[in-house]
Amino acid sequence: MSQLIHAGLDKTAREATMKEGLGVAVDVILSVRNIISSEIQAIPQAALAWTGVCLTLEVRLSVRATFRMLTSVVACQPRKGDRSQP
Repeated sequence: MSQLIHAGLDKTAREATMKEGLGVAVDVILSVRNIISSEIQAIPQAALAWTGVCLTLEVRLSVRATFRMLTSVVACQPRKGDRSQP
């Protein structure tokens, strides 16, 4: 049982590290998005691809914000059987 718990914790730690690195990459791309957008306007094919990248990043940010909001709401809810809450 202990081995299963440690394996699960290791997997979760690896996933968290990957997500953290991906978050940093997304933040970097978003910080230079306007510069890239203005430079790429002259090339329609590249502009179309860049639009897809920007749209994907916006959806990802929206999902991240929604997840954080829901997590905070759930954390505030009393648990079933918790007698300390009225």
